[in-house]
Amino acid sequence: MVDLVERTYAFYTRINKPKYLARLAIRLLEHLYYKRDEKNERLDYIGKLSQLIYSHGDERLKTRAALCHIYSSALHDKFYEARDMMLMSHLQESVAQADIPTQILFNRTMVQLGLCAFRLGLIPEAHSCLAEIYAGGRVKELLAQGLASARFSEKNVEQEKLEKRRQVPYHMHINLELLECVHLFSAMLLEVPNMAANAFDVKRKVISRPYRRLLDFFDRQVFTGPPENTRDFVVHAGKALSSGDWQKCADLLLNLPAWNLMPNHEHVKALVKRKIQEEGLRTHLFTFGSFYDSLSLKDLCDLFNLTPNTVHSLVSKMIINEELHASWDQPTGSIVMHKVEPTRLQALALQLSEKANQSVEHNERLLDTRTGGYGQHKFEGKVQGGKERFQRGGRGGGGSRFRQDREHHGEGQGDKQGRRPNTRGGRNQSERGDYEHREHREHREHREYREYRGQGQNQGERNQRYERGGRGGRGGQGGQNRYGQRDA
Repeated sequence: MVDLVERTYAFYTRINKPKYLARLAIRLLEHLYYKRDEKNERLDYIGKLSQLIYSHGDERLKTRAALCHIYSSALHDKFYEARDMMLMSHLQESVAQADIPTQILFNRTMVQLGLCAFRLGLIPEAHSCLAEIYAGGRVKELLAQGLASARFSEKNVEQEKLEKRRQVPYHMHINLELLECVHLFSAMLLEVPNMAANAFDVKRKVISRPYRRLLDFFDRQVFTGPPENTRDFVVHAGKALSSGDWQKCADLLLNLPAWNLMPNHEHVKALVKRKIQEEGLRTHLFTFGSFYDSLSLKDLCDLFNLTPNTVHSLVSKMIINEELHASWDQPTGSIVMHKVEPTRLQALALQLSEKANQSVEHNERLLDTRTGGYGQHKFEGKVQGGKERFQRGGRGGGGSRFRQDREHHGEGQGDKQGRRPNTRGGRNQSERGDYEHREHREHREHREYREYRGQGQNQGERNQRYERGGRGGRGGQGGQNRYGQRDA
C-alpha cells in the first residue's frame, strides 16, 4: 500500500500537480507517522511531506499533517520541538470544532507527547499532557481503541456502526497498561510531596484528583491485600513513599512489566528509581523536618543513596521556593531548621480552635434569629415599621406614650442645631464612635417596642368595650369614649 502511494506520488511530482500531491502526502503521512525509526531518516521525510501539505493543502489537511508531524517528533524523543509546534499551531484551541477522526488524532498526539516527556524525565509535563485524557475515565473511546459498554450507552445501531469504523487498527494502538502506569506514576511523584507539604492545610490544592480518589479508597478499606494490577502497585508504592520508605516504593514499581514496553527500558527504569529517591527526600523533609533542629548532608545522602551534589541542589531549591524554612551551615555541612512551621500537635490545636470558633458564631446567629437579638440587622426594617405605626397611634392608642419616650430620649426629631433627625435609634451614639452603647440602645428599644405593642393591644380592646357602652354594658349610658371622657 505504501509502495503504491509512493509511486503515485512520484508520478504527480513529475507532472507538477500540487493539489493532488497534498492529498497523496497526507496518505503517506497517515501510514508512516506512528512508526519509530532509530536513524531519524523517516522523521526528515515526514517533515518534507508536512511542508508540502502546509503549502498546498486545505485547512483539514494542514491540521492533520501538523498532528502527524508532532506525533512523529514526540515518538523520536524530540519533546521540545513537538511542544513548540503544538503551541504555535494553536490546535488545542480549535480542535473542538474539528471532525471526530481529527479529534482522535489529537488525543493520540497528546498521549505521545506525555510519554515522550516521561522518557526524558519531565514529570510535570508528562502529567499535564495525560491528565486531561484520564479526567473523564474514557481512555479507550478517546483513543479509538475500544468501545464503551453497551449496557450504559444510549447510541443507536447507526451510531455504533460509525464508531466501529473510526476504530484505530491494532498495529497502531498505544498500550493502555503502559499509559496508565506512566500517568499514575507521574501523579504519585507530584501528589505525595504535595500532600506532605500541605498536611495541615484545610484548603490544600489537589494536583491529581484520580490518584487522590484511589488513595482515599485505599484508606477506607478494612483489609488491603497484596497488589494485583498496575493501579494497586502504584497506590501501595505511594503509601510507602509517604512514610519515607523509598526502597519499598522502588521495589514495587520497578517490577512492573509495563516498563519493558518502552524503548530503552533500562534507562527508563534507572530514571524511575532516581525520581523516587529525589521525591522521597522531599517528602521526608516535608513530613519530619519539623522534628529536627539540624540535618547532616552526609546522613541524607546515605539515607536516600544520592550524591551530595544532588541533595544540595534539591534542598537549596526547596529553600529558594520557600517550601522548606531552613538554611545551610557550610562549615559543618548541615541544614539548620528554622522553627517556623507548627508541629502536628500545634496544627491540630489550630484546626480545633478554628472549628470551635465557627461553631460558636453559627450558634450565635441561630440564637439571634430565634430571639430577635440586637445583632440581627435584617430585622431592623421590621422594628422600624413597628415604631412608625406607634408614632401614628398604633393599634390601640399606645403609640403616643411610645412617641413621648422617644422624644424624651432625643429620637424622632432633629436637635437644636438643625441636624437630620435620627429615625433608627442609637445613631447619635454611633456618630460619636460609641459602638457598644448604640447596640445596647437598639436592644433596649426593641424590648420596649415589644412591651408597648402588648400594652397597645390591651388598651385597644378596652377602648372598643368603652365605645360599645362601657364596662357595665347598659346600653351605652355612663360609658367612656375612646378619649377617656364621659358620654353625655
